[in-house]
Amino acid sequence: MSPIRGAIPDSRGLSLARMEPPDAPETSRPADRGWLRKNPILASCLGCGCLGALLLVALSVVAPQLIDLTQVPPLGVVDGSQLTPRIRAGVEGVVPLEPDEQVLFFYSSSIVSYADDGNLLTDRRVVSWSEFDGAPHIYDYPWDEIDHISVVSMGGFLEDAVFSVQAADGVEFRIIFAPEEGRHEEALEEMRQRTWKDDE
Repeated sequence: MSPIRGAIPDSRGLSLARMEPPDAPETSRPADRGWLRKNPILASCLGCGCLGALLLVALSVVAPQLIDLTQVPPLGVVDGSQLTPRIRAGVEGVVPLEPDEQVLFFYSSSIVSYADDGNLLTDRRVVSWSEFDGAPHIYDYPWDEIDHISVVSMGGFLEDAVFSVQAADGVEFRIIFAPEEGRHEEALEEMRQRTWKDDE
């Protein structure tokens, strides 16, 4: 008998076929993350996204403790019916009000502090202020000392309406209101009704 190719003769002269080891069972491989190595920009974005989410969570926890929210003005124009004790206290931190003085409209373009910017109409006066050298610079005139109200701009998308106020002593200043829900037009009409003259 001719030997089988690849066979190994034993001591008795018999040929034994070489036994190949059985194939090892397939095991699950770890997921191939080569796509991250091939896409470093995507990997960076994922990393930044995770970091940003962590920072947002941290800020939501820490910020209220670091920022005095009672000193942050409301967004948009506030009319008298929306005036809360917190808003009135914020205004009075800059401009003291009489106990029975009625606020008609208030607006601040600041998102940080009442002292940064304020525009106020009450039943007694017109007040406008902005921060200058670390302190609010205030224009404060009773209605009977206002000669003219003129429109500089009626505002638009992300742009406040601007009105020029001419006082009887020659001082001219500007007062602004956000053009949302037509409240800037209501404020203008209020000023027109309360002043001696109206000049557009």
